[in-house]
Amino acid sequence: MEQRLFATLLTHGTDVTPRLLDQIHEVAVSRRWVINDGEVTTFRSARYLTRVGYLLALNSTMKFSLALIASLFLAAQAATLPPDSERTNTDPCPPPHTEVPFLRAFSPARVDHFYTTSQREWEDASHHGYTPEGPAGFVFPAPAPSTVPLYRLFHAVRKDHFYTTNEAEAIRATAVGWNRQGVAGYVFDRQICGSQPLFRLYNPGNVDHFYTTSPAERDNFLRSGLYSDEGVAGFVIV
Repeated sequence: MEQRLFATLLTHGTDVTPRLLDQIHEVAVSRRWVINDGEVTTFRSARYLTRVGYLLALNSTMKFSLALIASLFLAAQAATLPPDSERTNTDPCPPPHTEVPFLRAFSPARVDHFYTTSQREWEDASHHGYTPEGPAGFVFPAPAPSTVPLYRLFHAVRKDHFYTTNEAEAIRATAVGWNRQGVAGYVFDRQICGSQPLFRLYNPGNVDHFYTTSPAERDNFLRSGLYSDEGVAGFVIV
């Protein structure tokens, strides 16, 4: 619809009627754009453009300038395509907006960070001493193109949750007291489809595994001297 709409604007002049404004708004909503003070931005999905630019400025006579309309048309075209670096990637990506929050909670008493895609489990954890901390990233709730399982394990004695995409590592962990708790979600094992690293850190003193997509948060934990860097657990959407 947006291509026909913007082509009509380009072909038939610059008069903007209330109906055309409504159509533009419908397009913005369908594309998950946010219009704020003439600036158009998309939601968080890293697979698409994160900024379209200043394109919807109206003049005092409620008309678009031809240059702005042309820019809007080109932006609409571009927003339907992944970035160039991804278009050359042969790895298939999951459908957009199918990921779910990878929710994080923390128990000060246990010194344990806990992660789940289940809203109910996340809320129930608050009744067992865990404080909800929001999403650590976004993962896929079921197998999706180019993803691998992120296994969840728990050590009943150490009271620590542990997550890995490495099946061999999960098997070794079960031999030393870790219990497998299924799959926490599905992530990428390499940086594709606009994903970002999910950093893994470990506190041997309090026996706590910590995961974050924030380099600043990772660095703060490392500077505390309590956590050591264990690399990247996988790649998730942010």
